[in-house]
Amino acid sequence: MRTLAILEAHTDALAIEMEQFGVKVSNIEPSSYRTALSQSARERWGEPTDEQRKSPYAEYYAGRMDTSRDATTEPHAVAEAVQHALFGDPPKYRYMVIPSAEEATWVISSTVSKLVQLNQQSEFSFSRDELVQMLDEALEKLPNDSKVGGN
Repeated sequence: MRTLAILEAHTDALAIEMEQFGVKVSNIEPSSYRTALSQSARERWGEPTDEQRKSPYAEYYAGRMDTSRDATTEPHAVAEAVQHALFGDPPKYRYMVIPSAEEATWVISSTVSKLVQLNQQSEFSFSRDELVQMLDEALEKLPNDSKVGGN
């Protein structure tokens, strides 16, 4: 997760830098889709070593060989997001590409939770009504075809 946060921060900085040149930067955030990445990683890791089996992280090392968590959804939606980022008018800054409503709910709920934590007991905390107003203003800035439910 830390690498993803660093990549996201880099993308945010790149967007700010490139804006002066009229270059749009998009951040495509895919969930789990079927790729060869998991299998390739397992081949590179190999079976856990004796040292890893005795480690406090033994369960982690054994679990990374588990194929039951491999994604089964084909990555067509990711390719569509990339195509939209390259050729859409206008391209979106962020693309959340997720294969199920359950995962989308988890991602958005996690993001809202982070917002609540950031706002908690700060010298400059906002009330619920102020947060809702900020959300409404952000939604109003979206192009009509990007709004939730077509609003």
